[in-house]
Amino acid sequence: MGIFKRTKPSDDTVGVELQPGGVALTLMRRDGQARNVVTLAEYEATSPDRHAECLQQMVHRHRLRGAPCVGVLTHGSYELLQVEPPDVPEDERDQAIRWRLRDLVDFPIEQAVVEVFPQPEQPNRRAASVNAAVSREDVVRRSIDTLTGAGLDLQALDIAELAQRNLIARYRDNAHGVAVLQLDEQSGLLVLVRESELYLARDFDIGLARLRGAFEAEGGASTAAFDSLVLELQRSLDYYESNFRLPAINRLMLHPAEPCVRALIEHIAANLRSVRARILEPAEVVHTEHPLPAQCLNALGAAMRQIEVAA
Repeated sequence: MGIFKRTKPSDDTVGVELQPGGVALTLMRRDGQARNVVTLAEYEATSPDRHAECLQQMVHRHRLRGAPCVGVLTHGSYELLQVEPPDVPEDERDQAIRWRLRDLVDFPIEQAVVEVFPQPEQPNRRAASVNAAVSREDVVRRSIDTLTGAGLDLQALDIAELAQRNLIARYRDNAHGVAVLQLDEQSGLLVLVRESELYLARDFDIGLARLRGAFEAEGGASTAAFDSLVLELQRSLDYYESNFRLPAINRLMLHPAEPCVRALIEHIAANLRSVRARILEPAEVVHTEHPLPAQCLNALGAAMRQIEVAA
């Protein structure tokens, strides 16, 4: 199965992300008023070697066997690379792209699953680049086996960047460009979306652990960790503006809603005055019957991919 296999329309979709620290699951339904309603959002902490057992129990508990499902490859279990497509016939393109990727990954390309999707054109480049999501075949196979083994009807595997794109595309500001910074314990992921297209994705090596430690030690955000992250945000926004020759993105949403993240928002307000930063609130674009655990953001975005096809 390819990572981005086309999904079938569905009004009832499960999104699942198998994370290093647990399993995140959401269930989204389209109701009679054509609203996207999250009827279930659950996260269970567990180790990777118990992912299969944990997911099976969740599926059984909520009677989800046979439900259409979109899974998310955990951020860090794949690489998202940009390459120039070779000038070859269409039926030879995929193999030629794999050949170009062989020196960009640290394992044999013969052991890789590669899926390609377009990148918006950059006017200052002679040839348009494409995005290539590259993961080890055994990683993809393990995810597929875990999801189908739990009794779910797997429609596709997504990646975190596109799962977030699915969610951001529902925001009104999306037409003018929106940036989202998602932070986990050890790292951050910034995605820039405009008119439902993913323009830029960047990984940061600063996560909640460093921000939390700095915030608690200093009682504020005036630390090197906060300064470094704000600088990288500025560079990313400048790159988008100069390379795509589009109006600047001045809307930034951050996740999750921790005290250190709120302190980062204050730091952004003081140092990036043109950027309006706030906490990301999924409830603005979907109806939720229960609180949404912070760990369920990507699983929610995955379920929205399937719902969007049905819309």
